[in-house]
Order: sequence, then structure tokens, then C-alpha cells
Amino acid sequence: MALAAAALSRTAGIFGKVMGNEPVPRTKRYIERIALVLWPSFIVGGIGTVCFFSLFDPETLPFSTVGIPFSEGQLADDRVLVYSIGFFIFWAFAAASSWLTSFLQRSPNEVNKDSIASGAHKDM
Repeated sequence: MALAAAALSRTAGIFGKVMGNEPVPRTKRYIERIALVLWPSFIVGGIGTVCFFSLFDPETLPFSTVGIPFSEGQLADDRVLVYSIGFFIFWAFAAASSWLTSFLQRSPNEVNKDSIASGAHKDM
């Protein structure tokens, strides 16, 4: 129970609420939000790469006959390159999913502060 309470209090601080008596600075919130998006998506990208390439061989993929720029070989000849490209694709999809979750978790106060700061909110 104490562990869950600690996790909730940390999450509340990350997303711009007050931790203790001190408000979290805006730049620190953004840096923490970026870390919360990129680190889990990195882990998921690695897991996705391992799972995908344990089922499919790079030589049997449809794009295996594509030539590598500035080289005379085909893409399937360099397995590490295919694994790297696959990892970055999985990482990008996982990061997009994490970013969307982070974006949709913003509180109404954060949304209003952002719109006022950008000048999009004008009184009529």
C-alpha cells in the first residue's frame, strides 16, 4: 500500500501537481515527461524487435531484395542493419503511443495554461 501511495505521489509531481509544498517547475515537468515517453518506449522497442525477429528472418522479409545505398549488397545481406531499422521502427511506434497517452493525461489546468501562454486564448 505504501509503495502504491509513493508511486501515485511521484506521478502527481511529474504531471505538474504539487509535491509537498513546492510546485514542480514547468521545464522540469517537460523533461520528466520526455523521459517518461522515451524510456518505456525504448524498452518496448527492444522487446518488439526481439519478438518480431525471433519469428521472421530478415532474408525472408518482402523488402530483403532492396539494395543498400552506397553499397553493392542487398538489405538482407546485412542482418544488423535490418535489426537496427526494425528496432527504430518499433521504438517510434511505442514512443508515439506513449506520447499520445501523456498528451491525453494532461489536466484541464495544464491545457488552459498552455493555451493562454501560446496566445490562443483570447477574451471576447
